[in-house]
Amino acid sequence: PAPFLACTSKTRAMEEFDAESILDLQGALRAAFSAEAFRASLAAVEERHGKAHRSLTPEHTKLFLTAQSAVLPKYGFKVGEEGVRQMFRTAAIHNSDKRVRKNRLELNRLLGLEPSSEEEHGGGVEEAP
Repeated sequence: PAPFLACTSKTRAMEEFDAESILDLQGALRAAFSAEAFRASLAAVEERHGKAHRSLTPEHTKLFLTAQSAVLPKYGFKVGEEGVRQMFRTAAIHNSDKRVRKNRLELNRLLGLEPSSEEEHGGGVEEAP
């Protein structure tokens, strides 16, 4: 993959962040969101509030940010919500890449931001109270 560039300059860094770099970043986020501790914390949040695609709460967002903030600085993005916004703007440049779109859907499903395949096809997923 191409070297990662700090995203302090909106235009220059965003343009130089190629699709392979975005795919690598998505892989790092997938690993963070798949970690056992994160999955346990997400299950607890979903127990209280349900899946994020049904009702995204500040608790969901705060949990997502813990994993994102550990990964994003390694790719030149700022820590916190500003870094997440930078990442979204940068990744959007590669929306035409099928691999980037596929990974985005998988990440969103991993976080409960999109229904899982089972939920879409009427699987038995219980709703939180």
